[in-house]
Amino acid sequence: MPGQESAAVPQTLEKNRAGPEAEKRLRRGPEEDGPWGAWDRRGARSQGRGRRARPTSPELESSDDSYVSAGEEPLEAPVFEIPLQNVVAAPGADVLLKCIITANPPPQVSWQRDGSALRSDGRLLIRAEGERHTLLLREAQAADAGSYTATATNELGQASCAAALAVRPGGSTSPFSSPITSDEEYLSPPEEFPEPGETWPRTPTMKLSPSQNRRSSDTGSKAPPTFKVSLMDQSVREGQDVTMSIRVQGEPKPVVSWLRNRQPVRPDQRRFAEEAEGGLCRLRILAAERADAGFYTCKAVNEYGARQCEARLEVRGE
Repeated sequence: MPGQESAAVPQTLEKNRAGPEAEKRLRRGPEEDGPWGAWDRRGARSQGRGRRARPTSPELESSDDSYVSAGEEPLEAPVFEIPLQNVVAAPGADVLLKCIITANPPPQVSWQRDGSALRSDGRLLIRAEGERHTLLLREAQAADAGSYTATATNELGQASCAAALAVRPGGSTSPFSSPITSDEEYLSPPEEFPEPGETWPRTPTMKLSPSQNRRSSDTGSKAPPTFKVSLMDQSVREGQDVTMSIRVQGEPKPVVSWLRNRQPVRPDQRRFAEEAEGGLCRLRILAAERADAGFYTCKAVNEYGARQCEARLEVRGE
């Protein structure tokens, strides 16, 4: 609300159609487990009905038709891979709220301010470009302050994400920790909306002034992640080394993470990730064990979109 001294921490509200009530989660900065564990905290993952079941110890000879082969997109409820961020803006500044939402099938996305539905009209422009969803508010006024919510819905479930907008002259920002930091290149270089520009900071609270919004647009190329080489199913014997490789492109450089059976892969002496030039990324498993079998997912995200590919690893006994 106008005059509010600090914006509330962004919250993500998940709704499961199969469940009786919604669950609120407060998103703060990543814990001290590195980028491997950051993915499940970056986006709110709805547990809606309809997601395909996955066997945890797949057998290649199995006739289980729930398996989605490499290259197929699994059915997913909406997930906020990059959530909305709080904004502190000076009067007259242009404000851009944006988020990255993944889902299959693609979701319907709606916006609200303090519970009231929003649509493009006059100073307000709402856009959907693939997984990137934005709300542009021109020349912010004190009456525009409030809680802005994006809600994504498909046949599998629903997820919502909220952020606060405060409008005040020269207001200070609180030093919140970003829920999406993992490496220095993740949100660099700063992106600017074509007309007018805006700043994408590395923390969930932005401080905007009219002069910041009149800067010329970034002339660099911008593109969502694209897999040039995807994961492939593998079958190995116990004790063999395993290398899973992908090649991904995007601008800014995508952040890559690895999951097994939808849980982050924890690096240790046997399992570790490697990155090389040209977008080549590998997950290596030394002396594979039966417990390493499962479905492996590689996720790539930047501020223009998110992509993932998946494959199955079988580890056979001697």
